[in-house]
Amino acid sequence: METPGISLGDLGSSFNVQGPAALPQMTVSGYFTLGQGIGGTPSGSNYLGLRDSYSINSGRHFIKFGVEISEEKSSQATNLNSVGLFTFNGGRTGNPLADFVTGLPAQMQQDSPNTKINNDYYYGLFIQDDFRVKPRLVLNLGIRYDLQMPITDTRDREVTYIAGRQSTVVPTAPAGLVFPGDAGIGRGTAPADKNNIGPRVGLAWDVFGDGKTSVRGAAGVFYNSLSANDWDATSDNQPVTLRQVFPDVQSLTNPYGHVPGGSPFPYVYNPRNPRFVLPARVLGMAPDFTFPYVYQLNTSVQRQLGASWLVGAA
Repeated sequence: METPGISLGDLGSSFNVQGPAALPQMTVSGYFTLGQGIGGTPSGSNYLGLRDSYSINSGRHFIKFGVEISEEKSSQATNLNSVGLFTFNGGRTGNPLADFVTGLPAQMQQDSPNTKINNDYYYGLFIQDDFRVKPRLVLNLGIRYDLQMPITDTRDREVTYIAGRQSTVVPTAPAGLVFPGDAGIGRGTAPADKNNIGPRVGLAWDVFGDGKTSVRGAAGVFYNSLSANDWDATSDNQPVTLRQVFPDVQSLTNPYGHVPGGSPFPYVYNPRNPRFVLPARVLGMAPDFTFPYVYQLNTSVQRQLGASWLVGAA
């Protein structure tokens, strides 16, 4: 079922492969699955990063500060289910195997291939001080600043949604869909989130001064980051790419028989006049997107017993 260069269309079907030809994946519920619909995602990236930190030991203070800068240019070619994924579940004849033998699938999924090319820039700063308040008590005080710039597509294939707005960049788009270049919409659709300031505080306490009983605790705010693949999910959906489930398939011979207008493939993105196949799934970063963060807190108590035992609770 995975013979390269042969598609369902070469066997008398009107099925239209867009991209490299191969036979489809066919799943017969409760029986077997033939073939592999996902053609793979060849990808790669060029990453340049700089990290450096400095330390100063002065009296009761041990101060450390540093910087992190990175640039990543990534490319991902997604063929996914361009060769078709057919499901036979018994919805046509009452038996999945009979559906398969008679060529009557319950549904079909097919995608158009796409290559995503993204630029990602990140900046980080931190400073912390291990401050020995008393011989038996050390405080760790710190703060970090994270700034991930909006990830951009080299061809500006981004979209977001603002209710009631009509795009001037793509006037033929449905109301609400706006694109880079529309008023207030930058190349990454969401502006840079510049408020990602994460304080941290910790302590280490030698309770009795004998080095055998310790109490430790810490709390902090930590910001997450996103990959280009997450941010640019726009390029995996309409209007950039067609990734569609067809719930009403006429037959393997004529899979598009019940699709209004027939086969939507080849599906090619025209940024000036985008085409939508209904029902259309559109994804994009919200214009007011802010990065997720977590509060982390921990505490522990440890006690040495004898020469070789240690008990603790955290």
